[in-house]
Amino acid sequence: MANTKISAFPLVLNNDITQFSAIAGVGNAVGGATGVNIGMSGSSLVNSLEAKLNLGSFSLGTLPVLRGGTGATTFTAHGILLGNATNPVSATAELANGQLLIGSTGNAPVPATLTQGTDISITNASGGITLNHATVSNTPATGSTTLNFGDTFNAIDSVTVSSQGHLTAQNTRTYTLPSAPTGATGANPSTAITGTKVDGTATTFMRSDAVPALSNEITIGDSSNRGLVDIEGGNSLDAQLRLNCSAGTHAVTIEGPAHSGGNNYIVKLPTGLPAVGKVLSVEQYAANGGGTSYTNPPLATMKWSTPSELVTQSLIVAASDETTDLTTGTAKSTFRMPYAFTLSAVRASVTTAPTGSTIIVNIKESGTTILSSRITIDATEKTSVTAAAQPVISDTALADDAEITVDIDQVGSTVAGTGLKITLIGTKA
Repeated sequence: MANTKISAFPLVLNNDITQFSAIAGVGNAVGGATGVNIGMSGSSLVNSLEAKLNLGSFSLGTLPVLRGGTGATTFTAHGILLGNATNPVSATAELANGQLLIGSTGNAPVPATLTQGTDISITNASGGITLNHATVSNTPATGSTTLNFGDTFNAIDSVTVSSQGHLTAQNTRTYTLPSAPTGATGANPSTAITGTKVDGTATTFMRSDAVPALSNEITIGDSSNRGLVDIEGGNSLDAQLRLNCSAGTHAVTIEGPAHSGGNNYIVKLPTGLPAVGKVLSVEQYAANGGGTSYTNPPLATMKWSTPSELVTQSLIVAASDETTDLTTGTAKSTFRMPYAFTLSAVRASVTTAPTGSTIIVNIKESGTTILSSRITIDATEKTSVTAAAQPVISDTALADDAEITVDIDQVGSTVAGTGLKITLIGTKA
């Protein structure tokens, strides 16, 4: 290959080539190849070359990646360029709202949106992504507060809270009020309203405002049907009814019985009015229709009592002297009750025990016996407590100032016995 020497240029100033318009040279090489080697120096020459080699003036060819180019002539509008070794640069499609490039090992990144997880909400927008915990509306499906017979309404039955404390769901229920009752007017419509409570990682509970206010009062039941409010316990916790003060800062709570007791009963409040100094006490306790189960519990009827009425008292009356042998007869002793008295037990005792036969005693109120089975003191015994046959009371309510008499129906046949006393046991009525 021959070397060509440049000896003529349009402009030469102070041995500095400032401009050239053409370079030509011919050289011979093996195989007939022609080549030109050009050596250049001088700042003016470089400036001239830069002006001639302006890439913005090129109109043909594509600059490959190996030469610092892209290997491509066009790209997708708003796409993101992806390199691929020495291959031409490519571009992704335009990303939609909220899309990101997600890496894929060994492959090109993939445009994708974030996946919503538990308790998380995602809102995609142009140029932005908003992450938040999921929200649940607490507004009932209907806000009507005026309901008629047969109407239906939707209310929030329960809400669910995740272990992180987020509201994750609400459950609504449709309630249907009863149709207008036949043969009766003016009865308030009602329906059973229940909720559930399940403790654990998620908690479901009944909302206190789940039922639309009916003039701030809810009537359950009507003139033909008994109303019943059922508050469930759960998770080894007994149900509670909390009554708040007007400010909602203090309350009295009533709690149901423990499951371990296995008891069922109804407490029926007194018919009479309360009074200062009175307390509630059980007046009568009996099976309700013969049942003792959860659905048919026994009934405890309550009454208002003074504290003294709840204290067991006893009245002891002598029916003879201490030394004279007993004889049969009526009204061996007569006295009047100092106040109304509820009788729970009766006893008799003697100073000298009878022999040969038992002593039999009867007690009467205003001339009528109060015992369906008489009091007996067995032979050689001094008290009726150890008698084989115990007395049975047929009249437990002794009236205030009632006349009480003691009759001796039988005495010991060998030794009659002496010193008879009668004991009345009970409470002040």
